[in-house]
Amino acid sequence: MPLKQGRMFFYFSKIFFFLLNPLNWILILVVASFILKNTSVRKKLRITALLLFLVFTNNALLRACVLQWQAPVQEQTHSRHYSVGIVLSGMTFTDKKNQTFFGGTADRFIQTAKLYHTGVISKILISGGDGSITQEKPKEADFLRREFIAQGIPDSVLLVENQSRTTYESAVAAKH
Repeated sequence: MPLKQGRMFFYFSKIFFFLLNPLNWILILVVASFILKNTSVRKKLRITALLLFLVFTNNALLRACVLQWQAPVQEQTHSRHYSVGIVLSGMTFTDKKNQTFFGGTADRFIQTAKLYHTGVISKILISGGDGSITQEKPKEADFLRREFIAQGIPDSVLLVENQSRTTYESAVAAKH
C-alpha cells in the first residue's frame, strides 16, 4: 500500500473506531440537544441519549446478550504442529508515564504462551507498533516480547515486528 493510502487508511480507521463507540454518539446527541433551538427536537435528542446510555452502560443486558451468542466451550486439541504462531497486539494500554499494561483482551497473549508451552508452535511472531495518532507511545510488540520472556519463553523463538499501526498493517507485515 502506498504511503499516502496507508496514512489515509490509518486515519480512517481511527475515525471509524471513534464512531463505533456508543458513548461518543450519546455525547454528540447531548451536545446537539443544547445547540439546537427547536424544543421538541431537543427533548427527543435528550430522551434518545438517555435511552442509549441506559442500554449501552447496562452490564446485565450486555452479559445476557453475550451469553446468548456464546458458543459452547470446547476443549482445544491440536493434532498439528506449527512453525510460527502470530499474535497481533492491541491488548495493551499505556499510561501518562509511558508504562504499559495489559487490557481486557490479554487472552490472546495467554493463549499464545500456552500454545508455545504445549509444543503446538515453535516460534512466536509478535506484530504491532504504536496505534496512537500521535505515535509517541512505546511499541506494543516490544512490551509483549518482554512479557513473553518473563513467562519463560526464550528470546530466540520470538520474532518481533513493531512498526505496524493497524491490524491491516500487522497482517501485511506478518505475511512478509
